[in-house]
Amino acid sequence: MDQAEQKVFQLSNQILSSNTEHNSIINIAAYEELYLDNPIYPTGLHELDNLMLGFENGTLTIVGGRPSMGKSFIGLFLALQMILLHDL
Repeated sequence: MDQAEQKVFQLSNQILSSNTEHNSIINIAAYEELYLDNPIYPTGLHELDNLMLGFENGTLTIVGGRPSMGKSFIGLFLALQMILLHDL
C-alpha cells in the first residue's frame, strides 16, 4: 500500500511539459501537406468552390435534386470545366 501511494505521489508531482504546437498551426500544416499530396481541382464556379473546395482525386460527388432542376447539366458542365481548366 505504501509503494502504491508513493508511486501515485510521484506521478502527481511530475511536471508535465507542453511542447505541442497550437491547433491552428497543426491544422494549417496538415492542410498544406494534403494539398501538396492530392491537389484539389477547382470547379470554375467560385461559390461552389467555397462550399466544397473543388474536386479531389478518389472522391465521389453526388448531385441531388428534384426532376428538371439541372442535375445533368451541372454534371456535364463540371466535366467540361475539368477538361478545359486542367487540360484533360
